[in-house]
Amino acid sequence: MDCCPDYEIVRCWTAMDCSGNTVEHCQTISFAPIADGNDGNVAEQPSYEAEADKGGHVTVYPNPAVDQTNFVFKAVESGKAMIEIYDLAGDKVASVYTASVEAGNEYKTTFNAGSLATGVYMYKLVNGNSVEMGRLIIKK
Repeated sequence: MDCCPDYEIVRCWTAMDCSGNTVEHCQTISFAPIADGNDGNVAEQPSYEAEADKGGHVTVYPNPAVDQTNFVFKAVESGKAMIEIYDLAGDKVASVYTASVEAGNEYKTTFNAGSLATGVYMYKLVNGNSVEMGRLIIKK
């Protein structure tokens, strides 16, 4: 008798900065019975599967950064892409990348963070209708 049916939990987050820019990410956690491998009995175990978001999938390393950091992203749409850095007051403090990109291709750029003071910043990748934001930490 199966007293624990399969189910999913869907969690979505939306973040908005002080300029009104938003980014959304959703995660789906699926629970399904799996065999435990010993006696054929089925044990309820969670399986975690994150749903792909619509963002450009930015990777920033090293983060925290001291002198420089690398931004790697996959273009969602062909056209213009921009990466900008903002302080926590919402003021743009740096433009990291502005260029035409092709959908599906991966791009990398290095940012000289030496001019930024120690602190927490937000980066924003804009590629067509896609906007992805994340945190960049600078340590001196």
